[in-house]
Formats: sequence, C-alpha cells, structure tokens
Amino acid sequence: MKRITDHQNADDVECVLVDERTPRSGMENMQIDERLLENGASRRVPIVRIYRWKEPTISLGYFQPADVEVEDRWAACPRVRRLSGGGAILHDREITYSVVIPSSHELHRDPYSLYARIHRAIIHQISIFGGKARLRSDAPFEKTEEGFLCFLRRDPNDVVSDVSHEEYMIASADPAKIVGSAQRRRRGTVLQHGSLLMRSSELGREIPGICDLYPEFDATGFESSLGKAICESLELHRICQVNSEEVEEFRNVVR
Repeated sequence: MKRITDHQNADDVECVLVDERTPRSGMENMQIDERLLENGASRRVPIVRIYRWKEPTISLGYFQPADVEVEDRWAACPRVRRLSGGGAILHDREITYSVVIPSSHELHRDPYSLYARIHRAIIHQISIFGGKARLRSDAPFEKTEEGFLCFLRRDPNDVVSDVSHEEYMIASADPAKIVGSAQRRRRGTVLQHGSLLMRSSELGREIPGICDLYPEFDATGFESSLGKAICESLELHRICQVNSEEVEEFRNVVR
C-alpha cells in the first residue's frame, strides 16, 4: 500500500484506506461517517475507514426513539444516533469499519451484495488468525428483530462464531454473533458500517467477542490486516492508506 506522499499522480488509486488507531468519541465517529457519506457524490473512489471508540457508548439505530429507556448499567453511557437502522449497539471493546461507495462507482449498483463480500472477507481473516466464523445464513435459523441490542438479534447477514452462547456463558444454543453491519444510502452513495466485537464489555458480559471465544486469537494481526482485506473483497487493489488528518487533504487530490 502507498501513503499519500507516494502519489505523484493519484489517478491509479482505487481505494482510500483510513485506519484510525486513536479512539474517538461516539459523536466524532458518527460525524465522520456522515461527512464521508455526504461527500460521496463528489468522489470517484471508495473509502474504507477502520476506527475505535474512546469510551463505552450506546449508538441508537436511525429509527429507534431518542428517549428509549435503557438498563441501569448503560444509563451513564453517552448516546449517539447512527445513520443506519437496526437495534442499539454497545460500542466498547470492538473495531468498527465503514465503507463509502460513491454514486459514480459501479459497486453502488448492487449495495446488498456488499454485505456478503465484506463479511466473507472478515470470516476469512478470522480463520487466518485463529478463530472460526460463518454467515448466519449458512445454516437454518429464525430471523428476529426483537430486543434492544443489535447483537441479540438475528439477521442472515450476521457473522457468527462456531462457538455457541451456551458454550460461552448463556443458556442459548444460538451461535455467538461477532459482526453486524447495516447500510444507509443517500443520492446514490452507499455507506455500510459494522461492528466487530473483539472482547466483551464490562457493561455487556453476556455478549462475547472473538477473543473471548478463541483465547489464542491473534487480535493484533487481525486488526493490522482488516482494512486491506475489506478493500480487496471489493476488488479494490490499488490502495492508498492515509491517517485521519490526511483525509481532507487527500479528498482534494482523489475525486
């Protein structure tokens, strides 16, 4: 991968990768995703962003009421609203990705296919670094949209572990959900973002992360390779990696 300073001519760039190692507040994270979505109409290349959270934060799905009651253990957590729908997410010990496909890019024509392409790439990375996972739809299941938290709902696009909740700490035969994603579309531009649970939060011990389920999992290797793997799952191989401070500068170069 190249850095921004390596590009005398940015015409050969197919994707911009932003891997933010410094955690941000929930408000900042959602504002950046919204800005990337809003600017999608003026770009020619997709952006893949990897980011983290500064403190335990509840994000509400776009259609959930702002005054929804939460359990006492989450009452002190900051709340933000996501651009996408679905249930609430307790963001804590996780990695979050977002992918923005500009309206001018051919990938925007089939947005639903992004789920399988990105999730299967994540599944492959999990297997490389010591875990096992699959799409929920690879085996029979009953879909449900009940429950306040997204990670206690079932959707065919979920990435689930081969280890069940029952084997971890819950009396449930459901496989443990470790990745959930959702989309928002605006004027032809597609934003897909998703949460990858690395470890359970102290505020949500009943929802395990990949490192809880597979104690020998190489989290460092996985985190380092994730962004590139997502880019390549979309057949975007000429990648320019930038840090968060370089994004606006690069936007003036690559359109």
